Amino acid sequence: MKISVVIPFYNRSEYLERTLSTIVRQEYPVDSLILVDNCSSDDSCVVAENFLKRHPQVSAQLIRCDKPGAAAARNAGLQRVTTDYVYFFDSDDEMSPHFLADAADCMADAACDLLVCRTSILFEDGRTHVRDYGFSHMPSHQISTAFLSTQSMVIRTDYLRKCGGWNESLFYWNDWELGVRLLLGSPVVKFMENKIYHTIHAHKDSITGNAYSAHVEDMLKAFQAVRDDILAGPETYRRKSLAALVKRQCIMAGTVRREGDRKGACRILQHVETDSVSPGMRLLGRLLYCYTALGGRGAWRL
Repeated sequence: MKISVVIPFYNRSEYLERTLSTIVRQEYPVDSLILVDNCSSDDSCVVAENFLKRHPQVSAQLIRCDKPGAAAARNAGLQRVTTDYVYFFDSDDEMSPHFLADAADCMADAACDLLVCRTSILFEDGRTHVRDYGFSHMPSHQISTAFLSTQSMVIRTDYLRKCGGWNESLFYWNDWELGVRLLLGSPVVKFMENKIYHTIHAHKDSITGNAYSAHVEDMLKAFQAVRDDILAGPETYRRKSLAALVKRQCIMAGTVRREGDRKGACRILQHVETDSVSPGMRLLGRLLYCYTALGGRGAWRL
């Protein structure tokens, strides 16, 4: 199985060398590495060029995407992919040395459209968090938990293209939306359940770990995109998916309120669509909001 790794970057000169070093140290050599400079104003492109010169054994391309946003840069990389599978990785994180080998082994006996793994987040204070929200084929599970994130998915290239690639209108939670859209297409999914992969760094310059109240408007766009995906998708998934979306929005409204942004919380609650869910679901949503706003954790498990 041949896998291309696509890494977009924007002003990542401080971290890019570290990330690329973990790519060339893979036990299973990367078949194709596609680096996408997303209009960097620092010397990230120079770092990338120098690294590739020192590692001529790597089959690599360095391209530029002038449209802002990680989704646009990933799509630019996707256009260059010629392998059966594609894997998107962030430019400030570290790939586990055995990941590509494990992925190839997992797909060797039977092809799939989507290969899913568990990942780990490292915070600046040294804490780690394993993103372990369970595995499922259901879009509603992705809506509730976001268990499919950028670096937890190896995707069949043709299937990703069939699903429309990354949503370039979203600058926040675009991997959450993509995960929903992929599952709505009823893919053949395999799960890598036995290991935890990568070191995903949550720092001041990353999206991971930032306060949600700073992203309310972008969050609302993601909610609307997912709702549109659900309504355009198979009716089989519609009821559960819309109910999960209501719960997700109420939980995030509670989280934003807990962070002290009353106005932002109200904006999210006003956005909640209630015409497609039962009165009981609306009541549950309100309870989830209150529970989360008062400091309750793990509301998604409900």
